[in-house]
Amino acid sequence: MQRLNVLLILGALGSGCTNSYVMNYTPEYTTGILFEERAKIELDARDQLPRGIPDYAITEDLKTNVFANNVESDPEMICRVEITQFKKRSQAWGAAWLIPFLAGSSAVELSADEQTQIMGLGLMGVSFAGMYLLPSRKDIIDLDMNLDIYTPDRQLVRHYRRTSHTKKWAGMIYNNKPGKKPEEQALRDVMDAFKQDLNLDRQLILASLGKAESPIVTPMTTIDTLTTTLADRPELSFSVKLLDSDSDEQLEGGEDATLEVTVTNTGKGTAQEVFAILAGDEDLVARFNENMGFGDIGPGKSVTRQASTRLPYDIKARTANIDVQVSEKSLGRLPKIERLSVACIPAQVEVVETQISSLVEVDVVPYFSTPDPNAYGVVIGISKYREDNIPAISYAENDAKIVASYFTNVLGVQPENLYTLYDERASYSDFEDLLRRILPNSTRGGKVLYFYYAGHGTPLSDEEGQGKAYLVPYDGVLGSQYKLYPTDTLYAALGALPVDNVVVFVDACFSGTGRSALASGQRPLIMTEIETVTWPSKLRVIAAAQSTQTALDYEEVKHGLFTYYLLDGLRGSGDANSDGYIEFGELYNYVHENVLRTSTKTLLKRQEPIALPEGSRGDLKLVEVR
Repeated sequence: MQRLNVLLILGALGSGCTNSYVMNYTPEYTTGILFEERAKIELDARDQLPRGIPDYAITEDLKTNVFANNVESDPEMICRVEITQFKKRSQAWGAAWLIPFLAGSSAVELSADEQTQIMGLGLMGVSFAGMYLLPSRKDIIDLDMNLDIYTPDRQLVRHYRRTSHTKKWAGMIYNNKPGKKPEEQALRDVMDAFKQDLNLDRQLILASLGKAESPIVTPMTTIDTLTTTLADRPELSFSVKLLDSDSDEQLEGGEDATLEVTVTNTGKGTAQEVFAILAGDEDLVARFNENMGFGDIGPGKSVTRQASTRLPYDIKARTANIDVQVSEKSLGRLPKIERLSVACIPAQVEVVETQISSLVEVDVVPYFSTPDPNAYGVVIGISKYREDNIPAISYAENDAKIVASYFTNVLGVQPENLYTLYDERASYSDFEDLLRRILPNSTRGGKVLYFYYAGHGTPLSDEEGQGKAYLVPYDGVLGSQYKLYPTDTLYAALGALPVDNVVVFVDACFSGTGRSALASGQRPLIMTEIETVTWPSKLRVIAAAQSTQTALDYEEVKHGLFTYYLLDGLRGSGDANSDGYIEFGELYNYVHENVLRTSTKTLLKRQEPIALPEGSRGDLKLVEVR
């Protein structure tokens, strides 16, 4: 029974879903039958007819319902029916019938009760009946057809185009019998439209063939027959020119071009509603396809129309074709296409470069410092963290290592006076050991200490509910104040060191994005350190961003945005007054201006560095530029 169920399920799936398809038929040409041995009907199907509809169905329809008793003798006419598109697609819904089938099969297999098994078999029968007898899919038909009427010498008399978009429910048996198929309905709709068109234009068509209908007689009034004959109908010819500004017969970027079409009526009748139809290169046709109506043109008259355009400088290099065909109300499209082929050449663009600014290779460390035994440095960089919920930072460790090289080669810190903590060597205990034990004992009598941190910052409310900013050590835990390092504690420890000046650079933020991390439920910090921290006069800080902003990475240079301009400023760009020294205030102004400009114009976010405390002295000389 289990194997039987599997086979039945697969069969049901096939029954319900095999009708989901799209048919794109290959081209085929067939010829229809002669109509009363005088009117010939041709069928030119670029796409094959729907399956089950014979070619003669179209020709019989035209013969029986349109042209009967209209053509009486000698003149022969050609009716050319062309199917330009036939697509069929189906939306299957048969799988829905699997629900009662599965329910029934489960009842048969799992239940020992005979009545329940009978009910299960009934559900399975209903499922199969639904699949085959009721709608299981929606068929959608798109059909495009052309109808052209020609004289025996292949002169076009009339052209018609009709489309049909038909939707119809169907199934294995439901609406699937001959005469009910959606493709047949679509064909009937188009043929009905053609019949209406031909009946409306019947007199005009027969007059063009040299055989008018008998006069129509009504009480008290006689309507004259159509007097237009082959002898007094319009005869049109046309010529096309493409004019360019420099007359070199090439279309060059930036020049003006004019398409000129002249239509001449050499017949004895007035040509009505004459217009030109453009095709070919889409870009050029779109530029010229205007002012191409000629109105009515009397016998022996010529009318010229022009359409002008200015070509774009960066026009695509190519050979472009423009096809021009003329149409008239009674004649339809003339059986002539004038094709112009022309070379398109983009303009030569002169590049004038004015360099306003450029990126500097800051990884090439300059050497213009004198070693200073009284200068100390601390560099901390953390790119990856122990806890999985703390995201890695792309360039923090690399930033820190480059900064360490600048501390020794630019700021004069001797290698033995430089302390570095990277990744797993930058734990909470490492912070404490460095700030509480090592630095107080090793920096006595020092003139300056430079401190740099690149890593995550985070906001957190303390036990009293006050928002505070923290640095995140390698083993930090978001949301736990005992595993994070408070910035006010950091600044207090640095301010207590036995050195004359402390300069701090912090490439982190406390907004919860970028070089910042938030515990679940935490909000970005509105910093209050300026109010709560007692700033020693020796301490100066440049932080990467405002408290609610993001400290961004600069992918193009593979550095943090703040660190990149910090290094560039230390190389010499920060010497605003060109006196050979870079002072703290000059460095801050340079970093602030460039980080703000690049973040807003290039990275499309706002990052604005800050100097702490406000009003701190900016005349401290940091670097002597050589």
